[in-house]
Amino acid sequence: MCGSEPYGAAPHLDEPPRRVLSISSGVDLACLSATVVCTSIRHPPQHEVPEFDWGSIKPSAKLVYHDCYNNFKCARLEVPLDWHSPSNSRRAVLAIQTLPARVPTNHSSFAGSILANPGGPGNSGTQIGLAGAAPMQALFDKPDERYYEIVWFDPRGIGRTTPAADCFGSDLARAGWFTENQGMGGVNGLGHGGLNTGDMGYALALNKGFALSCSKTEEQYGEALAYVNTASVARDMVEIIDRIDELYNGHNCSSGYDLDERHANRTDVPRLKFLGFSYGTTLGNYFASMFPGRVSRLILDGVLDADDYANGPGWTTNLVDTDKIFDEFWEGCFAAGPEVCHLADGTDPVSAQKNFWAWVASLDERPFAFVDAAGIVNVFTGDDMRRYAGLAVYHPLEKFADLHSLVAAAMKGDDGAMVKMSSASSIKPPLQDGYPASGSGAPQSRFQPRPLEGEPAYVCGDGSDVTGKDASWWMDYFQQQEQQSRVLGRYWPYTRLICSSWPVKANWRFTGPFTSPAADPSNKPGVPLAPILFLSSRLDPVTPVSAARRMAAGHPGAGIVVQNSVGHCALDSAPSRCTHALAAEYMDTGKVPEGEVACEIDCGPWDADCSAH
Repeated sequence: MCGSEPYGAAPHLDEPPRRVLSISSGVDLACLSATVVCTSIRHPPQHEVPEFDWGSIKPSAKLVYHDCYNNFKCARLEVPLDWHSPSNSRRAVLAIQTLPARVPTNHSSFAGSILANPGGPGNSGTQIGLAGAAPMQALFDKPDERYYEIVWFDPRGIGRTTPAADCFGSDLARAGWFTENQGMGGVNGLGHGGLNTGDMGYALALNKGFALSCSKTEEQYGEALAYVNTASVARDMVEIIDRIDELYNGHNCSSGYDLDERHANRTDVPRLKFLGFSYGTTLGNYFASMFPGRVSRLILDGVLDADDYANGPGWTTNLVDTDKIFDEFWEGCFAAGPEVCHLADGTDPVSAQKNFWAWVASLDERPFAFVDAAGIVNVFTGDDMRRYAGLAVYHPLEKFADLHSLVAAAMKGDDGAMVKMSSASSIKPPLQDGYPASGSGAPQSRFQPRPLEGEPAYVCGDGSDVTGKDASWWMDYFQQQEQQSRVLGRYWPYTRLICSSWPVKANWRFTGPFTSPAADPSNKPGVPLAPILFLSSRLDPVTPVSAARRMAAGHPGAGIVVQNSVGHCALDSAPSRCTHALAAEYMDTGKVPEGEVACEIDCGPWDADCSAH
């Protein structure tokens, strides 16, 4: 009943510590979650957890779980590094972490395993799942009727999965590159908010240096970056569900490493239940389009336009609603009044926002400098303020309160407020982390998640080739983005700028079509068991509802739930019993709403104690 042939323990790459650096727009693409159920799924409160040595687990071609992190089970699963040449001895080793169901897997109420991806690309599922798995389990479980196992994993190149993508030989080199990159400011205006070809040329050269560093580490440790791509991860997920089925049900068949499982004439294959946030929706879309006969249930929340992700200049449709959220911030502020929102200054939302942007422009001309507690000199520019505002529109439920209070204080000359916003908006690792405490230069453990790493191999490898584009082309690209959004338009283009000299080609690049056959609940070979369920906020800063509608059009019968909230992803942006009920019902029965439906929220960012939900 499994879709790939088990293979013996082949040599795998247990390599030296490897690191990758991704330039980020200051906010990742990953969806966080809101409510007592969903806040913890993707952006959970941090709890103390015991240390666990992933190196103590021997990699295996079969799924072998070990106790870890109190209530979890962990495994390191070997898969072919190159799915096009699976007999090659090189192996990737996937870090997998599960929160077992509340009942044994042979119990009548065991409802199966749900895989999850937190987004990015580049976020560690094993790290986020430590606090996110339990509330996700609570969302989908129904006491006395159904209980799920929740499985998080680190995709290729990410977190505790090996080999890791690596572009720097030391933390100090990484911190230095990031510091110089941040110092350029948004749209390469060197903090002055302007575009010029000289600064763009310098940015391109800086990214060329990044590419050279990637090539150097590839030569030192062996090629890995070419195999870090979404198509390979989708195939890895087929292997994961096959190995789960083998472990729990004892099924073991010999169909080999068939990459074209769309036409597999079998009904008895394991099928995927999946919850993907942000970039995770692209991973889910790839999976449904490449392996539709392996789909059971897919919930995709905060939907990226997969066509825009994989083809053309890339990432050009994300910011169409960003500034609408910022407008609603000011409108909500004044509606709440000065006792709740400190920026409600007695004028009106339009005038107050105009004053804010004038103040930001003053930071472009006269940035704020300070020395932090570690003795490091910091500079807070207008572009840093834009990035801080961008963080707020990502997560209004959590961030609107800080935004209004700190901005109001800073505009009145409070240096402490400026320091807090600078620390929150920084995208560079602390420089002091680049120096080993012992002075020995000992490398960091290769199993230590690196939250700034992992993005470029996916973004550059999955997308169209943009190497060789000159400064003029990139100037036009940046200008188009800034025209879409005053808040994030200066930083979003960096997601693709890192690809301007990317040194490797992905060994497996899927470009669509992003579509699947009509679902059939009778277990018909080659087609999904259920349609896909797409979730979206009414206004999302980087994955607009228009993208959810475009992607749903490619999957017959797909359902769309538009939650009346603002922020990144529906389950993140506000608590909604309506959305939760539809998601839980779908995971159980496969039933999607007909067409597009709206869900109201239980409370919003200006309601007292809403974030505590």
